[in-house]
Order: sequence, then C-alpha cells, then structure tokens
Amino acid sequence: MTTWVQPILDYLSQHPTMSWAIIFLVSMGEALFVVGLVVPSTAVLVGAGTLVGLGKLQFWPVFLMTILGAIVGDAISYWFGHIYKDRIKTMWPFSKYPDAIERGVVFMRKHGGKSIFIGRFVPGVKAVVPGLAGMMGMDAWYFTWINVVSAVAWAGAHLLPAIAAGAALSVLGAMSQRLMILAASLIVLLLVLGWIVKWSVLWLSPKLTVLRARGSEAALSHTSGMVRWIGRTFSPDHPRPALMLLAAAVIAAALPVVMAIASELGANEPMVLADNAIGNLVSSLRTNAVDQVMIAVTMLGDGIVLTSVVLVVSAWLALRRAWVPLAGLAGATASAALFVPAVKMLVHRARPMDIYAGVSSLSFPSGHATTNTVFYAILGYLIAHLLPRWGQVLVYAATLLVITAIGFSRIYLGAHWPTDVAAGLLLGAALCSAYVLILGGRDEREGGLKLGAVALAALVVVGGLHVATGWKRTIAFYAPQHPVTTISLSDWVGGRWQELPSRRIDLGGENEEPLTIQVAGPQQAVSSGLQRAGWLEQPTFRLRSLSSFLAAQADISQLPVLPVLNDGFAPVVTFTKPANTAGSQSRLTLRLWQTSIIIESGTGPQPLFVGSVVEEIVSAPLGAFAVTRAADNYLPGASDLKSSFPSGTLVQRALSDVTGRLVVPVILAAKLQPAGP
Repeated sequence: MTTWVQPILDYLSQHPTMSWAIIFLVSMGEALFVVGLVVPSTAVLVGAGTLVGLGKLQFWPVFLMTILGAIVGDAISYWFGHIYKDRIKTMWPFSKYPDAIERGVVFMRKHGGKSIFIGRFVPGVKAVVPGLAGMMGMDAWYFTWINVVSAVAWAGAHLLPAIAAGAALSVLGAMSQRLMILAASLIVLLLVLGWIVKWSVLWLSPKLTVLRARGSEAALSHTSGMVRWIGRTFSPDHPRPALMLLAAAVIAAALPVVMAIASELGANEPMVLADNAIGNLVSSLRTNAVDQVMIAVTMLGDGIVLTSVVLVVSAWLALRRAWVPLAGLAGATASAALFVPAVKMLVHRARPMDIYAGVSSLSFPSGHATTNTVFYAILGYLIAHLLPRWGQVLVYAATLLVITAIGFSRIYLGAHWPTDVAAGLLLGAALCSAYVLILGGRDEREGGLKLGAVALAALVVVGGLHVATGWKRTIAFYAPQHPVTTISLSDWVGGRWQELPSRRIDLGGENEEPLTIQVAGPQQAVSSGLQRAGWLEQPTFRLRSLSSFLAAQADISQLPVLPVLNDGFAPVVTFTKPANTAGSQSRLTLRLWQTSIIIESGTGPQPLFVGSVVEEIVSAPLGAFAVTRAADNYLPGASDLKSSFPSGTLVQRALSDVTGRLVVPVILAAKLQPAGP
C-alpha cells in the first residue's frame, strides 16, 4: 500500500495549489442540491486535515478553501431552489430522489431556520436543505448569515480532529514511516468505504435488490442443482440475505489476502522483518503475571481441549437430531485440521522458537488461530441465531474475544509470527463463512443458550484438567528464549562487524537510517564516554512527557526524544546535543540499542551495542503544538563519529540507497572494562 500512497503524499505536498482546488471543489460539490449526496467530502477533508497535521499542507489555505467551497455550494443550491421552486421535484436527476427531498422537508419544518446550520452535520439531508430553503422562500440575507457561520463550524469540525490525528501519525512516523503511511491509508480507506456504503444505500441498494431478484429467479429455473442452490442462497427472500452476502464477501477477500501474505515471506522482505520486529517488541514486554494468563489461554486452545469440546458439542447436536449443523461443524473443523498442515508444508516457514518437531515445527499458518476460529465462530453462530439482537451482540463479542485472545497468546509466547496468526484468523473466517453460506438458514430450531451452556461446561472441565495437569511443563515449554552469539574482539574488528544490520529496522519492517555506531562495553562506561564527548543523556520516555509538545514555541532542546525502535527493541540509552545548523530548531539525537552479541575480550565478556545519529527538526502544525521529526538524508560525518568515540576505529560500509550506492562511515569502539559481578 505504501508504494502508491507515498507518491500521492509527495505530489500533494509539492503541488499545494492542486490540493486547494480539489478541496474547494469537493466542499462545494458536497453542498450542491442532491448532487452532494454522492460526493465523498468527509473522506477528502479528513485526508486533507491529516496531511496538514503531517506537515504536507498548510493549514490556512486548506481551512479557507473548505469554508469558501461550503459557502458557494450552499449559495448555488439556495438560488437554484429559489428560482425553480417545486419544478425541481419533476426535473432529472432530482426526480430520482423523492425520499431525500421529503426527509429534507420534514427536517426543515421541524427545525425552521436552524436547519441550515444543523443540516450541515446531518447525513442524508445536508445536500437538500439549502435548496429547500430557497424553494420555501427563506430570506436571502438570513440564509447567507447562517450559511457563512455554519460553513466555518463545519470546516473546523472536519479539519481540526484530522489535523490532530495527522500530528499523532507524525509521531508514529518517527518510529515507523511504513506504519504511519499504513495508518493514514487505513483512515482514508475507512472513510471512502463509508462513502461507498452511503452511496450504495442511496442509489445502488434498490437496483441491487431488483438484480438479485431477477438473477435468483433465473437461477431457480435452471436445471443444475448447484445453480439452483446459488439462486436460493442469494435470493432476497432468503431468511438471512445480508448474512449470505457477507459470508461470500469474507471468502472472496480472505483467501487472496492469505495468498498475498504467503507470497511476501521471502528472506529480508519487509513483512518478514516486521514480523521479527513486532515479535521482539512483544517479547520485551513479557512479565511473569501476563505469562501465566497467556499460557492458560493458549492451553485452552490446544488440540486436545478443542477436540474434546467439539466432540461434546457434536454429541449434543446428535442427540437433538440436528444433523445439518452437526455435519457442517464436523466438516468445517475437519477441513481446518487437514488444511493447515498442508499449507504449512507448502510454505515451509520456521517458527520463531524451536518448540515442536515434524510438520508442527512449521509456522504458517497458525493452527491454533485457524482451528479455534472455525470452531468458536460456528459455535457462536449456532448459539446466537436463536437469540434477540442484544443477545446476538453479546455472544458474537464473547466469541471474538476468545478467538482474539488465543491468537494473541501465540504471538505473545513466541510460538508464531504475527502474520501466521493473521493468516490463521483469515483462513478460519473463510471456512466459517463457507459453513454459513452452505448451511445458513437451515435447521434453526437447534442451538441457543443450551448449546452454549454445554460447550462452556465442556471447556471448563476439559480445559481445567488440561491446564492443571500440564501447567509446569507448559511454563517451561514457553519460557522466553534469548539466544546469545559470542564473538572475539579480534574477529569483530577484523570483519565480523559487517554481519550486523546496516540500517535500523522499524516496526513496519522498513529499513531506516544507517547504523553508524558499534560499541562494546558496559552500558555505564559507554554513557560516561559520550557525556565526556559533549552528549547529554536523556531520561527514559514517559507518556506524560507528551504534554511538552503542546507548546508550539517550545525549544527543541526541551522536548523529549521519542522511543524509536530498532527491530522491535527500544533504545537502552538516548543522547542529544545541538546541531551545527545555524538559525534552525534542530538537534542531533544518538540512540544505542543492545544486540544479542557478546564480545569476548581480555577483560571478560562485553555487551555489544549498535547505534545511529539523526538530525531532528521541529515543526508546529496549526501553530498550536510542536512535532519533532528526523530530517531527511542526514548522515553523520566521520569526524563527528570520531569525536564522539575518540578511541574508536573508523571503517566504511557500502549501502544501497534510492539514489544508488552510498558509502557511510561506521565507528567501532570498545570500552573494555572488567565485567561486573
């Protein structure tokens, strides 16, 4: 996604006039009579506000173009209604939307003159109220006054929260440019999808109903049993037509996504690097108390527990002679149990930790995530379909909680990579959707709370026994693993330093700034040396430190340093000092991350740290708060590195860059002191 979003961001920031024109036209189009019903104004304006917060666009031009567009659009609609009056209802294309016009009339009669202001914020009527005001003879000056005031409020309501979100994304971008772009893309995508749904409901829904009815009628008259089944399944007369369409959509979306994930699992691919970084981050957050909870959750998802609960539920369905749901449940769970090993063998991806043998030692997709998703999703469906709406919500929420908890436990304990669990959840959702698609709407007399009570009792009994008997063994089984590599001092300096990563890897799996520092020795000795070289050590970052960014005129030296991650690990120490750039709010920031490598020297084993130096600059979107970000294309010079580590050895490393081949200096330093007790 970043491959096409980033060029758009760059283009808009380099051509602000084009952005302002788009914002004006969209804001105006949103207010045009009836036409505004299908204009995606919210998606565009929230996207524009986000770009302001990211520093890609200026606030005042965007704000003024939004207000001006809204005023002009409402004014055009007002005068259109004032001139044509009731004839509008018979004119194309307005005659196609009698319901929208009628809702606007009811709305105006209820709120009177306030409807011009309120209507801007009410979907479904905001595009017709200004025209109706003209049709109903509202005074032009009174309308204009409310039009201007409401346009200012409407622009602020759309842009200001988006600007704040953009600033938050800018902070996220300091830690991972890829995740920042993905988050921004997701925000805009959700807004666009919301507009598509609204447009579909207003215009497509009646047409789709007619097309489905015709298609179903044609399919039911066909001689093929499969075609007739399709006709019955997607007929508007089906007891759950929306559920059938949703199930088909899940299958159509889930399987291609799983295939796309599998195709990106090659060595050094961004998705693989992101998996490793996220796994390291989660591992670094492990605690004994949470370990016990996650171990219990993952044990409840073990095969022996799941199989036992499936057998109990199947026996209950058999006793109730519910053969159709029984066959579907057995077929779906058996398919998952057979399908997962086949995919594991095909993809052949190793687990994060060596805990199994044979095909179980392979990681993609997660068997826990797939099989538990299939069973508990189908079980939730069988329980919920006989309940009232509030009961269905509670059951589906509980089902989602169980599935999510089991999936996350596999990542937390290091048994699977995040993409393994994601693929397992998607495959499970697809198999469950196939069950609903094939059997949904049949044998509805069985299920409900009685089935839920039977399944819960089986889970408590079997799961409780499994946890109680295997607790000690499982705790040792999932104990954190921290492999360490030992290298001699001479081998490290002699060339093995090149085996370490050349760039920082962010949480999204992207390669960021070069790692130009490698230093061995006790952390305290390294910190003391940097302080003598003029670096100021920064305190550990705390969430309350974010309040410092609320001062737009804050000195960058007083702003906290964000905890940028390398391969999922937070820096062990962070230092800053003023940059040499005259007249700018900038500083140099040096971060060190501990590696899994130990340097063996004459004074004993010494931990090895890698580090980077970046230039950070400060900007103030909207003039209301400060945001720090790394300057583009900054590289520390050889003299800067040498002055920070006077006893170090300078070497050079060739890197690949968007501009070609890049040679950067790297400092190798050793603070050789006797290891502590």
